[in-house]
Amino acid sequence: MKNIFKELEVKLNHLVWALVFYGVVFMTLAVFVTFSEYLLKVMVGLSLLLIAYTLFYFAYKLWSIKKIVSK
Repeated sequence: MKNIFKELEVKLNHLVWALVFYGVVFMTLAVFVTFSEYLLKVMVGLSLLLIAYTLFYFAYKLWSIKKIVSK
Protein backbone atom coordinates (compact mmCIF):
# COMPACT_ATOMS: atom_id res chain seq x y z
CA MET A 1 0.00 0.00 0.00
CA LYS A 2 2.87 2.38 0.79
CA ASN A 3 4.37 1.65 -2.61
CA ILE A 4 1.19 2.79 -4.37
CA PHE A 5 1.14 6.07 -2.47
CA LYS A 6 4.84 6.61 -3.17
CA GLU A 7 4.32 6.08 -6.90
CA LEU A 8 1.28 8.38 -6.89
CA GLU A 9 3.27 11.03 -5.06
CA VAL A 10 6.09 10.84 -7.63
CA LYS A 11 3.65 11.11 -10.55
CA LEU A 12 1.82 14.04 -9.00
CA ASN A 13 5.12 15.80 -8.23
CA HIS A 14 6.11 15.47 -11.89
CA LEU A 15 2.75 16.88 -12.90
CA VAL A 16 3.07 19.84 -10.53
CA TRP A 17 6.58 20.69 -11.73
CA ALA A 18 5.47 20.46 -15.36
CA LEU A 19 2.60 22.85 -14.72
CA VAL A 20 4.92 25.27 -12.89
CA PHE A 21 7.33 25.14 -15.84
CA TYR A 22 4.57 25.88 -18.32
CA GLY A 23 3.37 28.73 -16.15
CA VAL A 24 6.85 30.28 -16.23
CA VAL A 25 6.99 29.81 -20.00
CA PHE A 26 3.63 31.57 -20.39
CA MET A 27 4.80 34.44 -18.19
CA THR A 28 7.90 34.83 -20.36
CA LEU A 29 5.78 34.73 -23.50
CA ALA A 30 3.52 37.43 -22.09
CA VAL A 31 6.53 39.71 -21.63
CA PHE A 32 7.76 39.06 -25.18
CA VAL A 33 4.33 39.70 -26.68
CA THR A 34 4.31 43.26 -25.39
CA PHE A 35 7.24 44.21 -27.63
CA SER A 36 6.15 43.28 -31.16
CA GLU A 37 3.14 42.36 -33.27
CA TYR A 38 5.14 39.69 -35.10
CA LEU A 39 6.14 38.19 -31.79
CA LEU A 40 2.48 38.26 -30.82
CA LYS A 41 1.61 35.97 -33.72
CA VAL A 42 4.52 33.66 -33.01
CA MET A 43 3.77 33.54 -29.31
CA VAL A 44 0.07 32.82 -29.82
CA GLY A 45 0.99 29.87 -32.01
CA LEU A 46 3.57 28.66 -29.52
CA SER A 47 1.10 29.11 -26.67
CA LEU A 48 -1.42 26.92 -28.44
CA LEU A 49 1.24 24.25 -28.92
CA LEU A 50 2.21 24.46 -25.26
CA ILE A 51 -1.41 24.16 -24.16
CA ALA A 52 -1.89 21.11 -26.38
CA TYR A 53 1.30 19.52 -25.04
CA THR A 54 0.26 20.27 -21.45
CA LEU A 55 -3.10 18.61 -21.99
CA PHE A 56 -1.49 15.52 -23.51
CA TYR A 57 1.05 15.37 -20.67
CA PHE A 58 -1.71 15.75 -18.08
CA ALA A 59 -3.71 12.98 -19.74
CA TYR A 60 -0.64 10.72 -19.77
CA LYS A 61 0.03 11.34 -16.06
CA LEU A 62 -3.60 10.64 -15.17
CA TRP A 63 -3.48 7.44 -17.23
CA SER A 64 -0.30 6.31 -15.47
CA ILE A 65 -1.87 7.04 -12.06
CA LYS A 66 -4.97 5.08 -13.08
CA LYS A 67 -2.72 2.19 -14.10
CA ILE A 68 -0.97 2.25 -10.71
CA VAL A 69 -4.25 2.35 -8.79
CA SER A 70 -5.72 -0.56 -10.76
CA LYS A 71 -2.81 -2.87 -9.77
